[in-house]
Amino acid sequence: MSKYDLIVVKGRLVIPGQTIIRADLGIKGGKIVCISERLAQGDTERIIEAEGKYVFPGLIDPHVHIGLHLPFLQDLRTESKAAAAGGVTTMLTTLASLDKLIDFYSPKPPIKTETVIACKYSELLPRVEKQTKGFSTVDFCLRPIIGNKNHVDEIETCYRQFGVKSYKFFTAYKDRADITGIDDGLIYYLLKTIGEIEPPPIPQVHCENHEIIEFTTEEAKNSGMGGLSAWNAARPNVTEEEVIAKVCLLARHTGSPIYIVHVSTSEGVNVIKEEQQKGTHVIAETCVHYLCLTEEREGVCGKIVPPLRKRKDVEALWEGIRSGVITCVGTDHVSRDKTEQNGGDIWTAFAAWPSMEILLPAMVTESRKRETSLLSIAEVCSLNVAKTFGLFPKKGSIAVGSDADLVIVDLENERKVDAKRFHSIGKYCPYDGMTFFGWPELTILRGKVVFDKGEFSEPIGKHIRVGPGGIF
Repeated sequence: MSKYDLIVVKGRLVIPGQTIIRADLGIKGGKIVCISERLAQGDTERIIEAEGKYVFPGLIDPHVHIGLHLPFLQDLRTESKAAAAGGVTTMLTTLASLDKLIDFYSPKPPIKTETVIACKYSELLPRVEKQTKGFSTVDFCLRPIIGNKNHVDEIETCYRQFGVKSYKFFTAYKDRADITGIDDGLIYYLLKTIGEIEPPPIPQVHCENHEIIEFTTEEAKNSGMGGLSAWNAARPNVTEEEVIAKVCLLARHTGSPIYIVHVSTSEGVNVIKEEQQKGTHVIAETCVHYLCLTEEREGVCGKIVPPLRKRKDVEALWEGIRSGVITCVGTDHVSRDKTEQNGGDIWTAFAAWPSMEILLPAMVTESRKRETSLLSIAEVCSLNVAKTFGLFPKKGSIAVGSDADLVIVDLENERKVDAKRFHSIGKYCPYDGMTFFGWPELTILRGKVVFDKGEFSEPIGKHIRVGPGGIF
């Protein structure tokens, strides 16, 4: 019997929170079992040569939507491949429409639409976990949406019995049935409930003031503005700033943590910094598009919620990463069976696009411009996410005993983005034509190569349960 299943040799290991070293990795039974300056290469089943390349811990995307517009399993199959191609080995995905879950692999959803908001998660989660086996190329965690008091009352059961660590809620979208925004009373009840659980799960909040947006959207439409600048004007910075301040206040008073998804504004960064200084347990995430794109792009490809902002906001977010105010970076990945972001009108075009395939190269490229270290990328895209959501030390780093989740990258691999070549079912994005460095060449999940220069293995990804004691 071989001492190792796999050896990765001569790579530069990017070990977040520590250093970058040139070393070999010995992998056995899906785990990293040895890190050494030199390993004997005769006692293994496979050797991967990584000389001149960098080995990152597998990325953990904290913000993914699977089954939002397509049947859940269909979406999981294609988008988990996109994840692997982007070096993402674990996804945290939000549960959306229940019809996409019940009618898992139908090319068309059922005529009657029922939403997750109307269901009992304690009944749904075991079913989802069972039926997703064999569909995902990478590992994933499920994140329910909180839409009513009954969902709040299920949190502790779902956390302790079914391993659901995080819960998403919205303060916008109060006119939608599938991701219903909730009011201040329910937010307070949610945070009070979580504050009484030890250790607490993580409430994640989409911060936009719905009522202000109704007014500012009408104002922007009447102004005759168009394009992404009109979309930004319709959902101005203050709508994010105000809600961040409010939910942080409520979290501080209830003793609950609060995780702010997709921070997009300089004002948001400032509020979070002030709250952290007050002792509020607030965790900030931004998304890769807010770190490299602005409202100045022409057309509608780039419509997202919250909107792309101004250059000052982009630089404030990077400063937030450098200072440790923002500790997690994700994609807000959404797939549709489309080749473009429909239409020339910003008000009717749909929002969001597939992004996991460009997460690492975009971060590498933008970090170079600002002389931000590779260690910082590994921290905000792997280590910090793992620690926040209870996945560490099994995931999120390169260490003996950790899962062998790795991505091998040639930092000089330069390529233009061509969305038509995406492995995602969606073949469009606003990065088209941009040149990025650092494209993943090979992705390893629990010691198995799942992506190798465009080729994929059979799906081995699994649902990960995370309870009060960690992964179980």
